[in-house]
Amino acid sequence: NTSNLCEKIASMSRIRTTTTKDGPEWCVVIKDYSSPKEGVLSLRVNQAVQIQSKPNSKWWTAQLGTQTGKILSSHVRVIENAQQGKIAKVVRDVKGKNSNFLSIKPGDLITLVEKVDSNWFALFDFQYGLVPNDAIVSLELLHDLYTKLHEMLFQNDMQLLSSLSLVVPVTQADLMSKAFLYLAEMKNLTIPLLCHVIEKEVERTSTEGNLFRTNSMASKIMSTYARLTGYQYLLATLKPLIKWISASSTSFEIDPSKLAPTDNLTENQDNLRIAADFFFNQICNSLDDCPIALRYLCHLLQKSVQERFPEARYSVIGGFFFLRFLCPAIVSPEGFGVLKEGEVLQKETRRALVLVSKILQSLANDKAISKEDFMEPMQDFHIRNKKNIHIFFDNLASIDLSQASFPPLEEVSVNKFREQIGIVHRQLVSSYKQVEALLLEKDTDSLYNPYIEDMRMLLKQLGPTEELKPKTAHPPLNKVTSSPMIGLKERIPPLKSESRSTFVSPSYDPNRSESARAKNTIPSPNGSNASGSLNISQPLLVYTSLKASSRMSMSLDPSFVAPLNDPRRHAEFLESLNNNNNLPTNRESPS
Repeated sequence: NTSNLCEKIASMSRIRTTTTKDGPEWCVVIKDYSSPKEGVLSLRVNQAVQIQSKPNSKWWTAQLGTQTGKILSSHVRVIENAQQGKIAKVVRDVKGKNSNFLSIKPGDLITLVEKVDSNWFALFDFQYGLVPNDAIVSLELLHDLYTKLHEMLFQNDMQLLSSLSLVVPVTQADLMSKAFLYLAEMKNLTIPLLCHVIEKEVERTSTEGNLFRTNSMASKIMSTYARLTGYQYLLATLKPLIKWISASSTSFEIDPSKLAPTDNLTENQDNLRIAADFFFNQICNSLDDCPIALRYLCHLLQKSVQERFPEARYSVIGGFFFLRFLCPAIVSPEGFGVLKEGEVLQKETRRALVLVSKILQSLANDKAISKEDFMEPMQDFHIRNKKNIHIFFDNLASIDLSQASFPPLEEVSVNKFREQIGIVHRQLVSSYKQVEALLLEKDTDSLYNPYIEDMRMLLKQLGPTEELKPKTAHPPLNKVTSSPMIGLKERIPPLKSESRSTFVSPSYDPNRSESARAKNTIPSPNGSNASGSLNISQPLLVYTSLKASSRMSMSLDPSFVAPLNDPRRHAEFLESLNNNNNLPTNRESPS
């Protein structure tokens, strides 16, 4: 009715919201208050509350952390100009001397409100207090300093980047490789970065057998680049095959000690040969769908070894394309987004994928099929496909550079820049002495190196950093991590679409006996015969983790247990494939 409507309008007119165009109003608590009632907030001195509304002069509505309720206006004081406060980053630990000082740590972001002598009044985590001026750096200045560090990384033939790469611990390698790539992307220097790390790795390698076989930063950067640019290719190429093996009731086990009572060893060996043929033929047929960025990387690898290691033109591609890209995705499809989140492979499927990857990797290595006796019958696969894989490698590395274009990894915003350069900054601080020693080695004739002096001054201005902690698993590919950085986005314009080329795959071996094929007929993933081509779908990228055994390689900490797609477990897997050792696949009692 009319009277109720008038009363409601009058009530609304008494409520004064405090949100301005600059943001909500903030108040600091000046007097403790213990609330006996529900819906009324208890307050402590120097807490900061965000005012939601002021229904009357006595009681206001405010937010404190995750709670919203009423407060007594007499117990708080409005913080003037809080909305115009500048964001700053903490660069050293500050332990509150008393209740008037904030307790903060490196990496925290605070809002500066008012400067008093050598301190700032600041807001942080619903607290209001003093912060020493020398413990913070404004984001505007921080961005300028980070921009200077960004420039230094790619100056002087990337000396700083190269030296830092040599001292990165294995636990930080994945973080650092991605950081280097994104920072290079912002300067359109991704391809020059790849050329640089490949060239330096070849220079440091003494024997052909060690080319890109260690877990160096060069190998990590290439692996990360392959993951960032090739995940859709992995989905299209591998997912139908993995689904087929998963749905099949056929046994692929060829280790006599692991055969089930009903298994026939000879039949299982034929089954595994057919499965390996499916995978190899599909990989060869996928050449036209392989991203131009990956093919160019293979081109760079093959070109880099022409003079010093001419006999390694095929093994160097095999060590990258199979050892660090395809085979890890076959064994651990969850870690590469090939399977949907929540999909779990049966142990028999996992075992079959491990055996297939061993056969493919041995072929790519151009070595004996395995040191394990039970793998010896698979040697015929190696013999009849050796020429075929060389043809595949040559075609993979043969591209028309005049028609090639390289899509950007992803949009690189200011937030992304601050995150990635911050990773480099923390690693540089933690290994500064080693990096400086390496830089001095390059300039032994000079007592004064302005480049090193600039770096020292820059690190002093940036101040200390928080501890750099490794991630325990790869994040979902191409996911942009949010960050509270304030500023405009810096975009990299999209490039032209990639060029294509064609290649006809070697067909399934026609010399195998008809009886063997008839006895061990396995339907192909698309319902055709074993030599048929496969129809590939383009599913969306997803991600989940994989648990595996706790077996660790000698260079890693044996007390650390993590998923297979963890950087440390991933390093072990690569080393196992490279040495043709038993892979860590004990899933009956996963760690």
